[in-house]
Amino acid sequence: RAALVAAYQAVTEVDPRDVEAYMRVGEILEFSDPALSARLYRKYPLNLSCPTKDDAFIAGEMVRLSMRGRDYQQWRWSDSEEFLAVAQGLVVMASVQSLDVISSYVDKLEAADQTTALCEIYAKVNKREIDNQTMQDFFQRKAWVPPK
Repeated sequence: RAALVAAYQAVTEVDPRDVEAYMRVGEILEFSDPALSARLYRKYPLNLSCPTKDDAFIAGEMVRLSMRGRDYQQWRWSDSEEFLAVAQGLVVMASVQSLDVISSYVDKLEAADQTTALCEIYAKVNKREIDNQTMQDFFQRKAWVPPK
């Protein structure tokens, strides 16, 4: 198994956007080492300006594995590379597909009072600034506290 993981990792170094290689190594590690699998998915160079379905797939796998078994209240939005990657992944997923795709993750983050992160995510998905009046109205309706 280790040799297979190393081989797929070598492929991702040669072609960083080879989705198939990320999928295969992710599948191999998903149950034995989900944290490593999530870290490998985070290495995929997401196209943030114009994400594709491949970007959304990789982002979805990374988010799913990163959020598995988490105590979301312990996560700190501003000082966690993993949390920032998850937020970015949620933005990519919602941008390519729809906000419905991330609704279960939003519910989990909302229940953990991670409203600052949710404000950032929703503003980016809508391609607006946090202080945009439309976004502020939405955050107020949701009872989310935007970052200062």
